[in-house]
Amino acid sequence: IIIYLIDFNMSLEEAVKMPRFHYDFREDIIEMETRIEADAIDHLKRSGHRIKLFIDFDIHFGNVQVVRFDFFKNQATSFSDVRKEGVIYIE
Repeated sequence: IIIYLIDFNMSLEEAVKMPRFHYDFREDIIEMETRIEADAIDHLKRSGHRIKLFIDFDIHFGNVQVVRFDFFKNQATSFSDVRKEGVIYIE
């Protein structure tokens, strides 16, 4: 999520909703959501990687509640992950 925020300048909502993946080094397998482009998945498989697919927005990849504070505007923005119930309270 941080990569999407910093490198791609996405909003909190966009970054949190992006497809997720994880490399499990113990099992030597890449776990990813099915929302990742099929071409990317096929390329990884052709390169010899083992892939395990999970349904979209699977809780396997955790859930987050994020807050970004803009010190110049003295303003906070937030977003709660759709993978699980959560709440953000900013006072």
